[in-house]
Amino acid sequence: MLKKIFASITCGALAMCALCNAADTDNTKLSETFGHLICRSIDNPIINFDLESIIKGMRDSAAGSTAPMTEEQFEEVIATLQDESFQQLADSNLKQAESFLTTNRSNDNIVEVESGMLQYQVLQEAPSDAATVTENTTPVINYKGMCLDGTVFGDSSQVGGPITVPLDQTIAGFSKGIVGMKVGEKRKLFVHPEMAYGVGGDLPPNSLLVFEVELVDIGNNAVADEDQETLSTSMEANG
Repeated sequence: MLKKIFASITCGALAMCALCNAADTDNTKLSETFGHLICRSIDNPIINFDLESIIKGMRDSAAGSTAPMTEEQFEEVIATLQDESFQQLADSNLKQAESFLTTNRSNDNIVEVESGMLQYQVLQEAPSDAATVTENTTPVINYKGMCLDGTVFGDSSQVGGPITVPLDQTIAGFSKGIVGMKVGEKRKLFVHPEMAYGVGGDLPPNSLLVFEVELVDIGNNAVADEDQETLSTSMEANG
């Protein structure tokens, strides 16, 4: 993190120098603008840096004084604070997920499987004689994946329509949630973090995931290359 901050400030300084060399720039305005750049560079949702202390540190450094911490100590403290913040968010999200599932199970037409770790709701029925997804099929689906707050992290409509899904390459909650679906059926899945990405992946740690899924076709065991790539970028990348 510290290296990124220094790199950002250095790039800004070089840009300012180039501007200064290119024109007769007012040094006061240049310095003030650089101050804005520094403030943006150190903006951090985890640590509320004290502006006056930052300014003092800059003045002390200009005067040749030694910093109160080494760069290594600074990075170690930052890493600790980031870990603590991550764990707090993970704990909070897990409680929220479990609270949601507890409340959601009392809603109409909610089906629970996997000891309540996975819930689904049938949004649209399919003919009783329609082909059914099994663990050995590679279904073709339309889907939208969302976090509990509605943030969309995957949407087949944004990549050209239905995709073919290898069930052994998805999270457990997704694959188990669509097994048993019939062609033409639509479901809404609610997946506990332990059957999703847990504290891994690119999504917030311990996110409960919501999927809206429409089964278009059963497919077969040959998965198209483009569908493999689509799945990797829209879903598997989060794991």
